[in-house]
Amino acid sequence: MRRLIAAASVLVSACGGDSAGTIQLVLSLPPQGDLRPTGMATVAVGITQEDGNENVTTTPLDGMRFEAGDVPLDEPIQLRVELRDNTNRLIAFGRVEQTVTPDRSTQKITIPVRKPIIYVSSDRSIVTLDPTLDGFDPKFQGTITGTMGALAFPIDGTDIGVVTGGALQRIATADHKPVGDVMNLQVTGASDAARVPGERRMVFATGGGLVVANIDTNEVRAIAMTPKPDRVAIGGIAPNFTVYALVGRVGAPTGTLPCMGASMVLAYSLDNPNDMPMVVANGQFSDIEASADAVYASNPCTGKVLRVDGGAPALSMNVPGAGALAIEGSRLWAAGSAPPTSTQGARVRIASVRLDGSDAQEVLLAPKAEVMTYDFDDAKELSLNIHADTLVPIDLAVLPGAQYIAVITRMDSHRNARFDSVSATKVIPEMNALVHDIVLADPQSGAISQRIRAKCVLT
Repeated sequence: MRRLIAAASVLVSACGGDSAGTIQLVLSLPPQGDLRPTGMATVAVGITQEDGNENVTTTPLDGMRFEAGDVPLDEPIQLRVELRDNTNRLIAFGRVEQTVTPDRSTQKITIPVRKPIIYVSSDRSIVTLDPTLDGFDPKFQGTITGTMGALAFPIDGTDIGVVTGGALQRIATADHKPVGDVMNLQVTGASDAARVPGERRMVFATGGGLVVANIDTNEVRAIAMTPKPDRVAIGGIAPNFTVYALVGRVGAPTGTLPCMGASMVLAYSLDNPNDMPMVVANGQFSDIEASADAVYASNPCTGKVLRVDGGAPALSMNVPGAGALAIEGSRLWAAGSAPPTSTQGARVRIASVRLDGSDAQEVLLAPKAEVMTYDFDDAKELSLNIHADTLVPIDLAVLPGAQYIAVITRMDSHRNARFDSVSATKVIPEMNALVHDIVLADPQSGAISQRIRAKCVLT
């Protein structure tokens, strides 16, 4: 056995006998600025054994020094760290990407620890949301300059990447400033990106096919030029990684439109270009995720989330309107929809299940509604409540530890005109509403902490 200790900002070592060693964790936080975590009261260190079991030790921070217990010698482990405030809200998070094998030496490991920032990509500049702050705080929402129309994706704890056209720029997570030179991806139209586990290589789904890019060496290589991928995920274990591409994405139906379209999931070898691609599954899929040798897909038309590679353990989860997937830790998460009722509008459904198919959970978020008023009503007495006819998820992100989820939603609604009961004069015209929101919610209770209207179109 050996002692596992950690320190934030400074290096702290522990004593060990002849048969013990020490792992010294150095938590690397941003030195200053709004992105430096504050208010930390406790630290949780998660130690995951080779069999997937995780032990978490939570202790108060005392002079920024803490201990995380003993781990067996010569058995590979993975490490993560969470810093929380006095209300147990997640303040910062870090993970050791490489497997650590404890031995009788002293090992020093630096973990980049950052706030759990949410990055939102659109046709505008990348928006940042800081869930460690109150929604009324002016610094809760921000933007990254020079990222108009860019796609943001995580590289590792120190960098994110933003792709504009065919150019890739690294952005430091410590200060949101550009790092290094712009990288030419040689293709345009990136719609999705996935990171090779434990590496600084990315695979992009673009208008020109699948492209793998080495962030450190600037090497760019095409995996497949056709058919055009819409979503990408990476599975397998080093050095035999597999790239999964979703072709022909079928989104959850909106308004009165039916669920229609056809999809397929293709598998490509990441590093063996001579291997022929394989068809993993056919169906009507909106999103895919992968973990080790398993690949999962969401079908909004049948309302199912399935493991589609045919391996074991099998996984099947009922999620009507399933539109987006995410994996956090040992759980697969899905965002779907619930239809409107006679008294309230449609709702977003959040479901999760362990990757072994057990412990399925589900929660419904609060219903969505808009209040429309008539500008020429001098008495300010006329208004119309527009409930969501359909409310579908566009994308889903699960924050570390699953304390929060973030989901981009689309609401479609139609309401008939309103007439004066005496004169029969039309006082509020017929309305169609299309609203996009960014929602931050608690996946355990379904409580929405923030709903940010990103776009609203009335016709």
